[in-house]
Amino acid sequence: MLAAASPYLVRIDEDSPLMAAWTDRGAGRNWGILCESAMEFASLRRHFKKFLNARLPDGTVALFRFYDPRVFNTYIRACTADEAAPWFNGVTRYSVEDEDGTVHEYRLRGGVLFDEGGG
Repeated sequence: MLAAASPYLVRIDEDSPLMAAWTDRGAGRNWGILCESAMEFASLRRHFKKFLNARLPDGTVALFRFYDPRVFNTYIRACTADEAAPWFNGVTRYSVEDEDGTVHEYRLRGGVLFDEGGG
């Protein structure tokens, strides 16, 4: 039952059928986030696995659905430089669609978050 809602990490190329489906059918449907990385697949998987749990102010540990573009956009924009840095350890860029269809291209340079896409 949870498989349908579970996050998946897949390799995707610009000219792949999956990218075409993502663009054609996934637009506006919060399918996930894209990242650019030179890391090996297993290393990238371990990298993202570190972010699946979040400790709330009351000490409760909760599932952090960072892979939902609505969550990632809100979170990454609110991050301090120290909070954003681990997300870019081995990741060059995140492409994340916003509620209005704008695609944000997040990069971290010199400890500063830049949005080279939508604003």
